[in-house]
Amino acid sequence: MLRRWARPGWELEDPDFTATREAAVLGLLERAGLPTPRLVAADPRGASCDVPALLTTRLPGHPPGGVRDLDSFLTQLAQGLTRVHRLTVGARELPGFRTY
Repeated sequence: MLRRWARPGWELEDPDFTATREAAVLGLLERAGLPTPRLVAADPRGASCDVPALLTTRLPGHPPGGVRDLDSFLTQLAQGLTRVHRLTVGARELPGFRTY
């Protein structure tokens, strides 16, 4: 999957959501063994892709559609988020961010 930061004004609306930060987060999550896309290549300054961009693997499956069992869906979502929030290894590697 190719993700490009091409929308005009993105850096003003959400200056902390950068290709550099996203690449660092993907690396951290991969090392933690979480099922996330794997980073294949990065062009955080847009030197080759004309805008900042990341190339990642694609995860199998599809986005949730009409959820038939909302309780099960929310439980699975909460379980995944708990794994993410338990991460401590590598958190200092992430670029700093501004709080809202």
